[in-house]
Amino acid sequence: IAPSGGPRRGRRSQTPSRGRAADSEPNSEAPDPSSDVLDFASERATPLPVSNRPRAGRSSSPRSPRSELGTPGSLGTPGSGEMPATTVIYGTAIQIHKFIARFKSFLEEYCDSDGNLMYTDRLNYLLDECASCSFNIDSAHMRAFDRELYQHMVQYPEETIPLMDYATQKLFATLADAREPPVEVTKRVMVRPFNLETSTAMRDLDPQHIDTLISVHGMVTRASTIIPDLRVAFFECSLCGATAEVRIDHAQIEEPSQCHACERKRCMAVVHN
Repeated sequence: IAPSGGPRRGRRSQTPSRGRAADSEPNSEAPDPSSDVLDFASERATPLPVSNRPRAGRSSSPRSPRSELGTPGSLGTPGSGEMPATTVIYGTAIQIHKFIARFKSFLEEYCDSDGNLMYTDRLNYLLDECASCSFNIDSAHMRAFDRELYQHMVQYPEETIPLMDYATQKLFATLADAREPPVEVTKRVMVRPFNLETSTAMRDLDPQHIDTLISVHGMVTRASTIIPDLRVAFFECSLCGATAEVRIDHAQIEEPSQCHACERKRCMAVVHN
């Protein structure tokens, strides 16, 4: 009881609030946690490999995980079945199978000033002699052949460059099978576009450039030593000496919880070279 003349505190109702009762009821519209959420394509689309290109907060590892197209639920290996016609890049109307077909046509049909098939000859060169897996694409050639294709690459590089890798690898395998005798493909070709239409000064970079393909220019005033990029971590058991290799994933290393040989826990230590 409050003192005389002071404010009186109202009695708290013992009746449970309706809002709390409603919160306790299961939400029938909540998404099923077991369902697969597609973050790449819509309309029953097949999820694609995620790019590992260098971005802020990510590891600058090469695009090898992005090029592993033979995993379940991905595009499949070169020569696999066709993709659904309704598969589009998420948030756009760009159909994936049409983008792949247009880029493949660019590789097969673009000719230099002498009438030679430039990119087909380069793929044959990669197949014969060159040990590198990088395949340089002059963006000026793409603009002259199909400007809309070029715009899609610049606006959505994280989604379109893996598709360009896939189309190039598929053509690479086709050229290898056409040889007499057929050549076994052991390389994974990665596309490297260069010579964009515009170049931006580093101090003029804006938020609008996020998630787009840009070319920058500036003056180098200071350079550090080459810092090696960790791609594979090598672990060794401190008890039995067994070893294990773990690939880095988005700057994270999943340390083995136990040794696969002696089955002891928390005994694996990373070995630095």
